[in-house]
Amino acid sequence: MSTARNDEVVKLTLDNSNDSNRKDQLDEIQALESIYSDIPECFSHVINDDSLITGSITILLPKIDKGISIHAGEKIIRINYLPPLLLRFTFPRDYPSHSMPLFSLQASWLDSTVRHRLTKILIGLWMTYHGVPVLFTWVESLKEEIMQILSSEMSINLDEIVSEESITDAEKRKSDELLKTFIEFDDQATQDDFEAEWYDCEVCFASKRGKECIRFMQCGHVFCTECVSAYYHQKLQDNAIRQLDCLNDGCDNPATQAQIRLVFTDKEFEVYEQRLLEGTLDLMSDVVACPRISCQAPVIIDGGEGSSLASCSLCYYSFCVLCKKAYHGIESCSLTSESRLKLLDQLETATASQLDEIYRRYGGKKHLHQMLETLKSEQWIETNSKPCPSCQAKIEKNDGCNKMTCTKCGNYFCWLCGAVLNKKDPYAHFTEPGPNNCVNLLFEFQVLVYFQIYKWLLADGNIKDKEETSNVSLMPSLNWKHYTAMFAAVSGTPVFCYWYYSLPHVVDRFTEKWMVEEPERDNREFHEFMRELSTKRQKVSHAELVEKVTAEEKRRNALH
Repeated sequence: MSTARNDEVVKLTLDNSNDSNRKDQLDEIQALESIYSDIPECFSHVINDDSLITGSITILLPKIDKGISIHAGEKIIRINYLPPLLLRFTFPRDYPSHSMPLFSLQASWLDSTVRHRLTKILIGLWMTYHGVPVLFTWVESLKEEIMQILSSEMSINLDEIVSEESITDAEKRKSDELLKTFIEFDDQATQDDFEAEWYDCEVCFASKRGKECIRFMQCGHVFCTECVSAYYHQKLQDNAIRQLDCLNDGCDNPATQAQIRLVFTDKEFEVYEQRLLEGTLDLMSDVVACPRISCQAPVIIDGGEGSSLASCSLCYYSFCVLCKKAYHGIESCSLTSESRLKLLDQLETATASQLDEIYRRYGGKKHLHQMLETLKSEQWIETNSKPCPSCQAKIEKNDGCNKMTCTKCGNYFCWLCGAVLNKKDPYAHFTEPGPNNCVNLLFEFQVLVYFQIYKWLLADGNIKDKEETSNVSLMPSLNWKHYTAMFAAVSGTPVFCYWYYSLPHVVDRFTEKWMVEEPERDNREFHEFMRELSTKRQKVSHAELVEKVTAEEKRRNALH
């Protein structure tokens, strides 16, 4: 009877004790939930199948101001934030009255020595505070102890951690993979810390939270996202995206790709990358774009320095990097006139280093200058000659009428319209009406001044011999009939016009009258213009000629 009664007393005592432990456990869980209410992801708990409370606490470590070195093979980095320490726990039924919580410590940077040291501290704390909840005390003590360890050690070797046998196969990772997680965590923690602070933008001077700003990592300058976005969008619009850098005056530290993505849309970022690639390829002397419009892939020049062969690996087109046509071996490039004109402009403005590069790309200095001399000759021929309509030979006209004779094939043609003339009667083209309307234009010339000179000479009484009135040419808009009518109106007598006296002869007579007999009428600028025009037979615009003649006529009238 006495033994049975004692067993009942013990059972009742245990039940009461368990009820008290359960209440303490629930109170501790509730207190921890309140503590971690701002960061609920750092605390969790469940009741397992055995009705035991189990959970975990993520212990976030404070910033290490002096930083800590992380070693992984030959790589060494320095960070200010370590990944968190995970404390897993399970409450026994008789916690906290008799037993301490079951626990484990996990962190990617924990080696066996540090783990043993921290475990020993937790057990010591339980012995000190036996009978009361200890989880929060454990968490705070772990933070303090870890910071003390880091302040003395200041480095972590990931190779040693990975090689330890205490780490299970599931937890084993290569040290370089671990290093990557350390870098990512440090970057994110640094960014979180930055976003929580307030900063003054150095462009618009507005005060904004870090989450509305961008900080350039190398220099530390901070600007609001709006200002950075506006600046980078303008550079994208101006195609000046070689380097999107810091906005601070004189600072050229570049933005990260993540920061550029932050201010550009996906489409804008694609445009940015494409332009950046094109600009980079342009600076690479051994890379060119495939000339096929449907391809445009970057192609590496074959053969190394000085080679002009490139073979596209995408469309298999082999081409010359100089003229972009099919590869022609050692034969010189057949550049178009437009391409050669551009090259001529480049030579006139190129620096010494740029000239060396141009000579290298175009077969050497001698070959290039020969090609450009040929171009200049072609330009002169194009300007000062016309092709024979029969054999296409270039024919220059230096004097005489508009009935031309080709020195190569002997055919006659009209200088004005290019028509082939009848060999038996080539002049019929200028006397009989036809589709090209060259009637009475046998002696039409480019010089436009004869008639006006004649008027002045006649007005001054400088022409006494009426035969000298024949020294008059034609304006493009007038034919011989118009001229003879005008001369008749001015002189009062019919005039037969033909080309006999040279224009310099008339100009000399004209200037002699003005400059010797009437020096007050001297206008050397106008005389030089007339003399140069008559000597070189250069083409002038009608507007320029009218302006010169009209100005001189006004000047002369003002003297009277």
